[in-house]
Amino acid sequence: MQAGFDAKFVSQDAEIARLNAELASQKRHSMRSSPAEAAFDAKFASQNAEIARLKSDFGDEIAGLNAEIAGLKQTCSRKTLRLLNRLLRLLSCSDSSGSRTSLSATLEQIGIDTHRPNIHDQAVMTAFNRIKQKDTEMASALSAEREGRTLAEAALSGDMKTIMSAISEMQAGFDAKFVSQDAEIARLNAELASQKAAFDAKFASQKAAFDAKFASQNAEIARLKSDFGDEIAGLNAEIAAKFIRMKKAKLRNGGNLLMRSLPPAFLN
Repeated sequence: MQAGFDAKFVSQDAEIARLNAELASQKRHSMRSSPAEAAFDAKFASQNAEIARLKSDFGDEIAGLNAEIAGLKQTCSRKTLRLLNRLLRLLSCSDSSGSRTSLSATLEQIGIDTHRPNIHDQAVMTAFNRIKQKDTEMASALSAEREGRTLAEAALSGDMKTIMSAISEMQAGFDAKFVSQDAEIARLNAELASQKAAFDAKFASQKAAFDAKFASQNAEIARLKSDFGDEIAGLNAEIAAKFIRMKKAKLRNGGNLLMRSLPPAFLN
């Protein structure tokens, strides 16, 4: 019986040591940033960099378009038209593809694909090891050698009442120790469950905040694409209108020069 009790004590002591080690590991893990928090921080940094890149790229494109519009306005000014009149003969005899090349290249550069893959939420969470259920059955088998020695001692003493009383006291002590160890195991299990519930609640709250922040950043990216897209479309339309007016002016001035260069007899 003593061997059975000793084995039970060793088993329960090992279970308590394992639970204490798991609690210590969870406490150390909760004190430092979790992998989920690090992953969400990386997502925030990536989206902030994407917003900054969009602002920079669209800003550079709009600046280039504004510069081209200013150049077209200057080209269409009266002073420039007087210079064009002098060069109209050469321009009217050449192919206009050369003048279209720069504008075509500019329009191709404007068509930047701003599409980016959507960022999907990823829930990163470490799995908790399930606590093994403690064995409630106590070992009752006694070795023949131990039993024989106990009976021999009882026979030699001749005082079975004293022997039974000692056995009862020893049994009571063992039972008290079992109850104490069972209570310790139950307390450790409850503490683990409480820590897991607190971690789950914290993770759910953080995930909700992260989702809201992702939605806000995605809306900002969509707004930037929409705003810059409308502005670029307006600038492209203005460039096209300026280009058409320039070509019309060239054709009109070329026709006037052609009529003036013809002899009067040909006109009559």
